[in-house]
Amino acid sequence: MVHCLSIQDDSFDERLGIRSGKCWEVAQSFVMAAKDPNVTLVEGVWTRPDELNEGQQPAPHTWAMVDGYRIDLVGEFYCWRADCEWLYEPLAEYTYADLSKLFGMGPDEDGLVPEGFDISTYLWEQNGGWESLPEHLTKDIPYTRMPNGLYGTPEEHAADDKQSKERDEYENNIVFKPAVDRLIARYTRLAEVAGRGMSFHAHRSAGRDRRGKEETMKRPTDKEIYLRELREREAILNSKTGELISQVIDKIYSTHKDTTKIMLKTHLGNSFQTIMTWDRHADGGYARYTYINKNAREELQKLRNSQNVYTIAYVINDEDEHELVFEPES
Repeated sequence: MVHCLSIQDDSFDERLGIRSGKCWEVAQSFVMAAKDPNVTLVEGVWTRPDELNEGQQPAPHTWAMVDGYRIDLVGEFYCWRADCEWLYEPLAEYTYADLSKLFGMGPDEDGLVPEGFDISTYLWEQNGGWESLPEHLTKDIPYTRMPNGLYGTPEEHAADDKQSKERDEYENNIVFKPAVDRLIARYTRLAEVAGRGMSFHAHRSAGRDRRGKEETMKRPTDKEIYLRELREREAILNSKTGELISQVIDKIYSTHKDTTKIMLKTHLGNSFQTIMTWDRHADGGYARYTYINKNAREELQKLRNSQNVYTIAYVINDEDEHELVFEPES
């Protein structure tokens, strides 16, 4: 998928695509292209439930909101690679008018050029945050003029990169801390209510202020959504479909002993349906199903021939594609 050039100046010689690590540019481009007051930019944090369970901090992230619904194109890119389980927490919301002013879409065209930065940290710096940073994070790194006319030795560039990384981490721990604390508190509270250590499926925000009949409908809570998905997953795993999936995973794992991730698909190539995803924990002590298609039974039946033999596509560690011709044990 290719994005618009709405916030890029003439110095860019290629279009901005949907890619990991480019959430700021992608979401900002989306909002600037829409030019709609009902399409806003949200900055906050996100994380995988497993990472939160392991004590890792949620990372800064940005996405769009359209009529109250979260639209995260980078998140969809990850989900296309079967990495769909994310938790979100917003920090701040910005309108098209806010972005137009910031990126120089006004009469003077004197705004900033987007270079992959978050607006929240920029505004924090402009409002006195920069002056509060430790001196070693703001001091200019001196560059030596080289014989070829360029500036900076490899050591000087490395020192500059190190300073930038440390400054980003320092600022993130200040600017995004409220969102991080809220996400951890909400996740902990849900885990206590559910009474289990299992991860939660990230789900799309139910949105804000619906019109018509939707205004009178009761939206499900986080707990209700989690418990419903948990019941659906356990029902599949405890059924004949679950037994079939377990046999397939055992067969694949016996062939690929060093794998940490297996994704079952309906067929190779594009336009496939993901049936389920299996992950082994980093310490190798256990593995679990992180995603199961609620229509897994129907999808598997499409792959079965009249002799009760299944032809199932699978992906190992997000890289190699294979096909398994499999006859279940009776």
